[in-house]
Amino acid sequence: MRIKYIRYLILILVLCNIPSFLLVYTNPTLSSIISIFTSLLLLIYFILSKPKQKPIVPFIIFTILYFTISSFNYYGFEIELIKEFLRFIILILGITEVMYHSKYKELFFILLFGAISIILNALVFPYTNALYGLVQGRYSGFFLNPNLAGITCLLGIAISYTVSNSRLRLVGQAIFTLAGILTLSRTFIVVWVLINILAVLKDRKNLLVPLVGALALVLVITFTDSKLFAADR
Repeated sequence: MRIKYIRYLILILVLCNIPSFLLVYTNPTLSSIISIFTSLLLLIYFILSKPKQKPIVPFIIFTILYFTISSFNYYGFEIELIKEFLRFIILILGITEVMYHSKYKELFFILLFGAISIILNALVFPYTNALYGLVQGRYSGFFLNPNLAGITCLLGIAISYTVSNSRLRLVGQAIFTLAGILTLSRTFIVVWVLINILAVLKDRKNLLVPLVGALALVLVITFTDSKLFAADR
C-alpha cells in the first residue's frame, strides 16, 4: 500500500516539474535536495515494484550516446557528469515502472493540479514571471515554459476522455482548456481544435467542450489586461 503513495509523490514531482520550479522560485539548494529525493524515490520504486517491466532500450541507448558525446567537450568535474548520467538512467528505469502501474484517472488529477497552477499564475500572480526572468505575457505555472505547459494541458484533455464521470470530465476539460489558452501557445490551439474535432466526430455529446473553449477564449480576450498578456499572440 505504501508503494502506491510513493508512486503518487513521484508523479507529482515529475509531471508537475517541481524540482525545476523550486530552482527558479526558491534556491538551488532546496531544488537539488528535492531533485535527489526524486531520484531516490524512483530508485526505491523500481526496486520494490512488481511485476517488473522491460526497460525502454532506445532511451537507454540514447542516454549513453548523449553523455558519451557530451563528455568530449565537457570541462567540469567528471564526478558531476557521472552523477547526471546515473540520475538519467534511474529516471528512465524508474519512470517506466511508475507509468506502467499508473491509471489514466490518476494522471488526470495530477495534470489537473498542474493546470490549476497555470491559471493561478495568470490570474493571481501575473507579475511573478517578470520578477523571476520567465517569459512575460504568457503563463506556465509549475512548468515554467509556456509551450511545455500547453503540451501538458493537451495531454490532460486527451486523458480526460477516459474519465467515466461526465461532470468530472467536463470540469477537467474546461480547466485544461482555460489553462492552455492562458499559455498563449499556438500549438495548443491548433492541436486542441484537432482533438475536439475527432471527439465530436466520435460522439456528438462532446460538442460541449469546444463551446466551453470558445467561451473561455472570449472571456480571456475580453477581460484580460493587454499589458499582462502578450498582445501580439
